[in-house]
Amino acid sequence: MASELPGSEIIIGGGQEIYELFLPLAERIHLTVLDTVFGGDRFFPFVPEDEFSICAEERVEGAIPYTRRIYERSSGFPNSRDKV
Repeated sequence: MASELPGSEIIIGGGQEIYELFLPLAERIHLTVLDTVFGGDRFFPFVPEDEFSICAEERVEGAIPYTRRIYERSSGFPNSRDKV
């Protein structure tokens, strides 16, 4: 898909299964971590620390405090697109 749109950024909005399918293809992840526990049985998949590094982080205080993180794929770690 990305090869058909060179220079374009593709944004994936999940559910859990969609995120799991596209995580191996991701070069960047924008993740919001809420500091409050909500009921639910579906979650964003674990971000592999050997594949991604946090390149930006911002803490936001408020009624529901949260942290915004941007992860970048680590250099030298090929994603699935590189194997095609």
